[in-house]
Amino acid sequence: MSINYLKSISKRAGFSIIESIFSLLVISMAFGLIMLTTQLIRSEKWEDRDGIFYRYLDVIESPDYQFKVMNVERNSVKLKSKKENKEYIMEKYENMVRLRGVKGGHIPIILRVNHASWSTHHHVLTSRIKIDGVNYEAKSYL
Repeated sequence: MSINYLKSISKRAGFSIIESIFSLLVISMAFGLIMLTTQLIRSEKWEDRDGIFYRYLDVIESPDYQFKVMNVERNSVKLKSKKENKEYIMEKYENMVRLRGVKGGHIPIILRVNHASWSTHHHVLTSRIKIDGVNYEAKSYL
């Protein structure tokens, strides 16, 4: 009777210790790949400062607005859209550069801004913006 009992124990279905270790290894490798991919996607998303600054330039130089500089102060610029015949104010507000209408509402253009200032000379708007500690400067002919 004891021989039949031992045979039934050795033939039962289940995982061996090697199969368990192997499945844990596969699961941990899959989890590691998912974490690495997520980290790469996040770093690419947040490190694209150049693209953020160029999108800012696309907005202020856009033919859809055809901005003309009305007044420049250190932390804001008053712009007039020739195409829409509306006035806008571009300013640094908290940690962003935003474009807002004179009558209300705003569009955030750049986030994570440390410093922003503007100056003008002969219809050339110079933008100096510091994003996450990196300085950018551009001249726009408006």
